[in-house]
Amino acid sequence: MTDKTGKADSLEGLVAMIIVGFQMLSTFLPLENYLAPQYRLANDPVVVTAFPSATLTLVITIACLAFFSFRDVDRMMQAALKSWPLLLFCAYAFVSVTWSAEPSTVINRCARLTIIVVYPIYLVQRFAYDELLKLLTRAFAIAAVSSYVAVAFFPAYGLSLLNGYTDAWRGASSHKNFLGATAALGSLVVFESFRRRASNRLFAAVTFLALLGLLVNARSATGAISALICLVIAAISLLRSPSDKVLVTLLLLTVGLVLALVQQSTDLLSLVGRSSDLTGRTPIWQAVWYIIQRRPILGYGYGFWNIKSSETQIIDGLVGTSVPHSHNNWLDVWIQLGVVGVALAAFLFLRAGRLSLRAMKLGSATTMLPSLLILNIFIRGFSETVLTDPGTASMFWLALSFTMLTDELSRVGQTEPVTASGRRAVGAGRQGGVRRAAGVMRPEAHPPGASVSKGS
Repeated sequence: MTDKTGKADSLEGLVAMIIVGFQMLSTFLPLENYLAPQYRLANDPVVVTAFPSATLTLVITIACLAFFSFRDVDRMMQAALKSWPLLLFCAYAFVSVTWSAEPSTVINRCARLTIIVVYPIYLVQRFAYDELLKLLTRAFAIAAVSSYVAVAFFPAYGLSLLNGYTDAWRGASSHKNFLGATAALGSLVVFESFRRRASNRLFAAVTFLALLGLLVNARSATGAISALICLVIAAISLLRSPSDKVLVTLLLLTVGLVLALVQQSTDLLSLVGRSSDLTGRTPIWQAVWYIIQRRPILGYGYGFWNIKSSETQIIDGLVGTSVPHSHNNWLDVWIQLGVVGVALAAFLFLRAGRLSLRAMKLGSATTMLPSLLILNIFIRGFSETVLTDPGTASMFWLALSFTMLTDELSRVGQTEPVTASGRRAVGAGRQGGVRRAAGVMRPEAHPPGASVSKGS
């Protein structure tokens, strides 16, 4: 296999940054949804046009993926095989075409899901870790700037304007919760970029603060809570390294300042916008569960919410308004792909967690970010849709994290000896009197087998 030669500053890096910044982060996309009156979207979440912008951007993404990735087909195929749980989930979603009420919708939505899963595999194989961080930081900067511009100059689009959230921001996203998810994930990526100096530190710091501002103003409880938990875990994990203690202090001061400013303006419960029924989620969960019990094994097919069916009408009637999705990852997977889909989704998270633990045990320096991204997505899955349509943007980050971990484990496995049982040999990680710790090669005081002299 060839080395990772992709550079964030190259034409390939520029194209990848634009695709991630707009297509994968859904900045202004789908454009027809973004430009539609928000009161209309509240009653009809699906806007139909002659040639949807999502289709156009998907075609462009496929063309760029084919052009840049197929120069090294072998590497891509090997990486795809290592990410087989992701592809298995996509394949089963395709199979649901056989029992869906509208097969064409299943094919359309599954094709999008597959591209969202395959594209991060290409990114990890083409770009080294720090180059990828630089690229992703710029992509989040694009999304952040676009959101602030929308709020400042086009408030009719940049503000939520939905009942109970008229002062919340949706920025360049089609919904305030999508903006909250983008800001939550972006804060983790950009902080890692700042920590490793993958990007200009001033640029990364400004982008990080901008994302925190979006996170607060989006008034997304799920996004805020998941980001806070992950940032605190990041701070605790970095306390072990003396060189990172300054970063930890700055991180905690920044998060504390943001929370203090929020507390002065309103109480926490008002900030997160949560009532006793979790802002209407409980009736949605009850209605969705009622429909699930009718077909618990297979579900109703992938892309369920994009199909006008008697089941969606029943859910809308029980809730009293149009419901765009289940507001829960597990219920959403269940209603679309049945209990088999739930089992595959659970296996996907369990497999990702196992990969993360293995990488941590090997002391990999690039384990923290993908592990925190997976945790963030898992947390948000309890009140948002994160794996299935229309929440597939999060699937990009899960696939990226999964591929990062498999790639890192493969790299470490090539340099460290293992026994016949697959376990690392005693002393593995020590090479020429050098010990690997937290991804850093550190000299040992007394290499194995060396004699220790007493006195000079």
